[in-house]
Amino acid sequence: MVSCQEILYLQSMHGAKVIAGGKGLGRIVRWVHFGDLADAVPWVQPGELLVVKVSGRGDGRERWLPLLRFVLGKSVAGLLIYSDMEDFFLPAVVVALAEKENFPIVQLPEKIDLPELGQEISAHIVHQQNKRHFIGSFMEQLLLKEAEEKIDFSRIAELWGYDFSKHQRVVLLKATIFPEAAKAGNQQLELIRRAESFVEDFFGQRCQPLLLTLWMDKLLLLLPASVSEPNTGLLIRDMLKAIHQVFPGINIVAGIGGSAEFSQIKESYQQAGTALWFAQTVRGERLYDYEELGIYKLLLEIPQAKLQAYCDEIIGALSRCDVKYKMDLVNSLFVYFEENGNAVKAAQKLTVHRNTLEYRLRKIEEISGKRLDNAYDRLMLQLAVLLAAQMKTIEARSLTEPLKQLS
Repeated sequence: MVSCQEILYLQSMHGAKVIAGGKGLGRIVRWVHFGDLADAVPWVQPGELLVVKVSGRGDGRERWLPLLRFVLGKSVAGLLIYSDMEDFFLPAVVVALAEKENFPIVQLPEKIDLPELGQEISAHIVHQQNKRHFIGSFMEQLLLKEAEEKIDFSRIAELWGYDFSKHQRVVLLKATIFPEAAKAGNQQLELIRRAESFVEDFFGQRCQPLLLTLWMDKLLLLLPASVSEPNTGLLIRDMLKAIHQVFPGINIVAGIGGSAEFSQIKESYQQAGTALWFAQTVRGERLYDYEELGIYKLLLEIPQAKLQAYCDEIIGALSRCDVKYKMDLVNSLFVYFEENGNAVKAAQKLTVHRNTLEYRLRKIEEISGKRLDNAYDRLMLQLAVLLAAQMKTIEARSLTEPLKQLS
């Protein structure tokens, strides 16, 4: 997977100039298509980078506007323009449309070897595709095979400049597309792939080693612990902020696993899954580090059957009332604790009147036999509703079961 931004870094592209749609340089390039303007366009395919040769300073809007609308409709990755005229220009209305659609248009330098450019772009795309396929298969074996079966993995990783003699940390990123972006026609998988390319570039610019793969519906990162400790959280938080600025249509949350030796990487992966669950479930934070979960790390070591028994004991009666009378007691209690006991904010989040919430809280005390003004009772109730939410999430979709890489 290669972005338009990566293409600009190639040696043959030295001197190229982005003349429109710079915010769209994260678009994914699946292949490259060369030709004269009139001949190349009808045959271009979605995801291709179109390289066209034009004569003279450029044509008027009558020709460029239909062309741009056509390639936008075909989901072309970007447009590279070669002209032998130094004063080549595009009509302002064409530039404006490209800027609006975040469609990158790049003017190639006058002295450029187009066959050499085509060879370099094609070779780079093939190399990156092979690399990503290898890393995906490698990560699958690394996380799913037992420790004694991994003896050759460190040598394989060295091919990509990665050193497994150091402790590692797994980071899981979960991306969802906002409804507004979906309505605008954005495809979630395409945006996630562009975010993947952005993450790789983010670490590459900082000269930090990284193994990255699209792991089912998540991005999986493997970082040497020594690279980022003790500032792993700050690094990932900066990355999330940068992704949000470049891809406002995506919401990304992250979980960071603990530092682990090569033989224990699977454990770091499972810890990252747990931290990711917190980021998805405990709303308000987009990032959780397993090493900072405190008491929850201890609770999560307890077998699920025992946790379920505890929840049944503390809030089982509330759950049964919810099923029978549709009272929404357990969720109301969860939101109440989430808002730190602020009934006004909790009622607003639940979209109910404050009196309704206070009635529910009184019923919770009555049914459970626990008092919300008692610190010990509050702790028992808070643990129960949080664990119940966790087990519900795990039941719907386990974060630690084997996952298959998307093709």
